[in-house]
Amino acid sequence: LYSFTLIPSLSLTTEMVKLSLIYFDFFLVVNQFFGFLLVGIAGFFFNTIDKGWQWSDAGKGNMGNLNLHAMFMTTGFVFLQGEALLSYRMYRRDAKLISKFMHFILHSMALGLAGCGLYSAIRHKETHNVAQFQTVHSWLGLALLGAYVVQYAFGLINFGLGIMPAKTRASFLPLHRIIGCIIFGVTSAQALLGQITYTNFATNLPEFNCYKTLSCLNHLDWVYNSQVISLVIYSISLLVLVTPSAWKRAKTIDELE
Repeated sequence: LYSFTLIPSLSLTTEMVKLSLIYFDFFLVVNQFFGFLLVGIAGFFFNTIDKGWQWSDAGKGNMGNLNLHAMFMTTGFVFLQGEALLSYRMYRRDAKLISKFMHFILHSMALGLAGCGLYSAIRHKETHNVAQFQTVHSWLGLALLGAYVVQYAFGLINFGLGIMPAKTRASFLPLHRIIGCIIFGVTSAQALLGQITYTNFATNLPEFNCYKTLSCLNHLDWVYNSQVISLVIYSISLLVLVTPSAWKRAKTIDELE
């Protein structure tokens, strides 16, 4: 009698898990499609408008450093940070060491590119004699970067190097996850704010003044809007993927043994 009732229960649970992972795979495909689309479109747009990417943007109207800032932040602070958050769930069938390694490498790359993005923004304002850190966007960016550095250092010490006792690591893990999701969500909102700020400068350029009427002959207006939409869909779908507890990485057979 016990075996008769237990087997259907186990079968039903297995089917529910498989169905749940099908939904996960669907959202993952959507997320990755718009993520790579975001990076590709952003790379094309910011390297096409004005004089493209430039470390030296001397001259009136030159936005080379500002284009670099936007590209570094889009690629690093949004996309790579998102991929780092997703690594444990994306590589769920691989050894945990691979997930941990990807998590560390992607966060390190995101932090490095975010630092380059901050430097390029400072350099742009210095070149054009604009006061530093006067906007909400700059204040929020500094706060986010500071929070990200603290979160990165805490994760490295507590989980990467394993300096803390196992019980302490386990108790801090839920908080670490929640803070990571909050930082990513605010980062995405900050990126959208930056995009709005960017248009205030870019629409003064002859080649992008047509954005207000969506009448650009080179269709940079449509390219720009597609980039912003990709950013929104990528960010929302990523938070959908990393928040449900049902989609957390489970231990592999080798780990259970």
